[in-house]
Amino acid sequence: MLHIYSRTSRTIAFRRDENGYRWIGEQEIFEGRKEYMSADGTFKEQICLNYEVEHISGFPLNTLSIVYSGEDKRLAARNELTLSDVLPILKEWGY
Repeated sequence: MLHIYSRTSRTIAFRRDENGYRWIGEQEIFEGRKEYMSADGTFKEQICLNYEVEHISGFPLNTLSIVYSGEDKRLAARNELTLSDVLPILKEWGY
């Protein structure tokens, strides 16, 4: 795993094979401005993009999976978000 912390938080996963390392998945987390309360404490809202070609975290393979955590009514409680759903929000957040 390669972890990169900058404006966003990115994790890139590799698997070692006979030829070296090959890419098997990636996750990028975008943090919003608003905070929300959960049973585990107070957190900033976030949008998390996940793509895996091999099982790493349990997301569907070969599919962009987007998860929102927070209380924004436009995204909260929606199961299958698309890039077109979250791009306007990411733009609002300054990404």
